[in-house]
Amino acid sequence: MVGGPTGINPTMLIRKAAAMSVASSAEGLEPIAAPAPALDAFDPSAVRIHSGRYEAAQSAAGSYLLSLDIDRLLAPMRREAGLPMADHTGAPTEPYPNWESTGLDGHMAGHALSAYVAFAQTTDLPEFARRAASLVRGMRECQEHMQGLMRGFIGGVPGAVEVFQRIGRGEVQSQAFSLNGAWVPLYNVHKTFAGLLDAWSGLSSIDPPTASMARSCVVDLANWWCRLTATIDDALFARILVSEFGGLCESFAELYARTGNERYLDMAHRLTDSSVFDPLSHGVDALTGQHANTQIPKALGWQRIGALTHERRYADAVETFWRSVALGRSVSIGAHSVAEHFHDSADFGPMVTSEQGPETCNSYNMAKLTARMWLQDPRREYLDFYERIMCNHILSTVSVDEPGFVYFTPMRPRHYRVYSSVRECFWCCVGSGLENHARYGRLIYAKQGGGPLDSRRLLINLFIGSSLQWRERGLHIKQRVHHAADGSLLVTIALRETRGFRHELRLGVREPQWAFGWSVEDVQGGTIAVDADDDAPEGFRPLRATWTGGMEFTVRLTENIAVERLPDSSDWASIIVGNTVMALRDGHGGRDGENADSSRMGHIAQGEKLPLADLPVLCGNRPPRLVEGSLRVEALMPDGALAELTLEPFAAMDRTRYSVYLPIARDESDAARVRAGLMRLDEERREHAAGIVDEVECGRQQSEVGHQYRGRADRLGRQRDVHWRCAQLCGVFSYIMALTRDRCTLHVEIMKADCDCDYAVFMNDMPLERTQRCTMKDSSRVIDVYAVPQCDPPERLHEAGDAGACARFSLSATATTCGPRVTALRVVTSS
Repeated sequence: MVGGPTGINPTMLIRKAAAMSVASSAEGLEPIAAPAPALDAFDPSAVRIHSGRYEAAQSAAGSYLLSLDIDRLLAPMRREAGLPMADHTGAPTEPYPNWESTGLDGHMAGHALSAYVAFAQTTDLPEFARRAASLVRGMRECQEHMQGLMRGFIGGVPGAVEVFQRIGRGEVQSQAFSLNGAWVPLYNVHKTFAGLLDAWSGLSSIDPPTASMARSCVVDLANWWCRLTATIDDALFARILVSEFGGLCESFAELYARTGNERYLDMAHRLTDSSVFDPLSHGVDALTGQHANTQIPKALGWQRIGALTHERRYADAVETFWRSVALGRSVSIGAHSVAEHFHDSADFGPMVTSEQGPETCNSYNMAKLTARMWLQDPRREYLDFYERIMCNHILSTVSVDEPGFVYFTPMRPRHYRVYSSVRECFWCCVGSGLENHARYGRLIYAKQGGGPLDSRRLLINLFIGSSLQWRERGLHIKQRVHHAADGSLLVTIALRETRGFRHELRLGVREPQWAFGWSVEDVQGGTIAVDADDDAPEGFRPLRATWTGGMEFTVRLTENIAVERLPDSSDWASIIVGNTVMALRDGHGGRDGENADSSRMGHIAQGEKLPLADLPVLCGNRPPRLVEGSLRVEALMPDGALAELTLEPFAAMDRTRYSVYLPIARDESDAARVRAGLMRLDEERREHAAGIVDEVECGRQQSEVGHQYRGRADRLGRQRDVHWRCAQLCGVFSYIMALTRDRCTLHVEIMKADCDCDYAVFMNDMPLERTQRCTMKDSSRVIDVYAVPQCDPPERLHEAGDAGACARFSLSATATTCGPRVTALRVVTSS
């Protein structure tokens, strides 16, 4: 396997990169003449949000962002640059806790920079631009202190000099979530890279000196990486790509677009991971079991390369990827993944049973990818999906009354979300959350046509209360959205020509698939006619408006009410009114840990899982209906009685238990079958959870990092959606796991095919004895049971720096055989 896709000659790319290594910047180079997209988005500064929930979400995220301390964000970068960790007055400061101090140090600074820039563009508050400038200056100061092989580097990766100098020496030890012993350092670098690219473009008209400095920073950062890897051969570079590297492919492609420097396009090609790209480019979906948000940023890079170079295989890979994720793996809110991974697309069972539902970062990247695809090729299905994900999942991921961001959005019925706490939580989804809510205006409007300015068509894509300044044409457009007494959706569009001239405007107003009865009414101050030049994109009504001074008109739509089953057609359904996913509020049960602390796994809603068998069961022969503005649906309760439920927009639900999906039967006679299935699911969960004190899912990033994984001469892998880790010859891996005062056993779950592999188990270097081996229900795995010696008190097993009673459990292989593929470890009480 090589670093680039099949057909690319990485050796040639290396020679080109090495030949250009004397170039230390891209100064003097010009943006390439890239092929024009079918549509153009408006600059973010041209759009303002005026709609209730969207405006409230934007305000909450902006408030959260302004609560962050720039000096603490920069502290990890200053540490790695050899500078004092001090604030602007010289007083000592410290990095933030949580992920900012446990290996992903410094990643939040890049996210915050992107967010400050986005809010500077979409609000009128100068503080955002001021803070963005402070971050860029701080990054530049750190960059200027890096010397030698690290010249140009910026970042807070712990031990960055050693991590990357080893790469420069040709030493690469990589696994999915580590590179030379560091936690996804290239993913971390990408956040800084992306933030600087955003500052360069987004501040160009707000703060040109800072934009220029950001440009210098990102060019020097890119050149550092190109120099560092210039002599690395194909096989070694491919090993680098085993470790999650974020959106570096996209960033290098973007830098090529802005500078015209072929060196960066060459690097974007090298960062095309062939192990994922090749099957997708041939139309093969091989995503099951993959870590979802490792792959989506790669697709963003492929999309950018394809748009710049017209290489067909890049477009093919992106289309296969998008169709798999958006159409085959996503739930009603537009989101996907369970516990961060792609599950089997033919089995959505894990989606409705797990508390670790869709991840916010995934939707952040899928929305970005889909927006670009639609602008390039305005197909109706792209815009439909973009709207679904933005207006339901992303809108729901910030708490408005008490600002905080969501990591996982469980689709398990009757469960709840956990919200980040300011200055305590620094997960990846806090970073994407800081950015998400400044970007609602990204695709509300667009421009079609590349001819004379007056011939361009204004597209109204999303019905969100907002305003647009089309400065080049002197136009002000305002959109108001509300519901009429009969339930119809009314979209009132006001057009004003700021110079007072007679004006004619070609319009395209979306006719979404979720509505019928589209009509124009109440035209005031001008005329609206059907545009005979029908070149509007698929799903748009071409109109021509004529007025002097100002005019307005209203579009009336009647929204469909849809009952949408999961993609695997199982007995679960979500109800959608128009583009709005509805949910059932549930006031039962507590919500332990809803306000997350700084603990490593505090982003997971680990409170009580309420029984699924207690859910109301929908009946397919009793459709939902609107009653006085509320959505009502009849369902069978556990006692067999028929009850009327009231559903609410999911995105407006804050800090509550909820059910986006409910079980559904064909009719009343089928309800007993469905409820029996729910009872089986509850029983399976009880059996699995019985006596479990702690559990590690081997090969899964969050579970392993949360249990302080260590390893030497080991590797991880997967068999479809079953992940595993095994020790190689003389290898070992270990985790810290919780204990109790009760008598415990350690259950080691291994692949049945590996039963003959020798291995040893230790607890704090004390060998343990296997007492039993039993086969699991699915027959593909077995469980080896080991007795855990009792200690009184159990705190004697405590390892320094870890909370509570715990021990480090190690699994090692012999010098002659590799160990078995281990899928899970569990500490279980024997009582």
